[in-house]
Amino acid sequence: MTCSRHGIWLEPCPRPNCPGCHGAGGWWTSGPYPDMEACWCWAERRELSLRLLPRPTVTYDEPPF
Repeated sequence: MTCSRHGIWLEPCPRPNCPGCHGAGGWWTSGPYPDMEACWCWAERRELSLRLLPRPTVTYDEPPF
């Protein structure tokens, strides 16, 4: 969970008792370019966000350059 005055974000995390990854969230593949493969216990779950305050919009009278 991440909080600020603009919103609250609920992000999934790996389950500690998962039989596939044992709480690590995934595993590394072998080969010349190893990559992490995410486990089903957290990769397929949604991320939720609740907006509290609107973000301030900045308007400029001049071009940036």
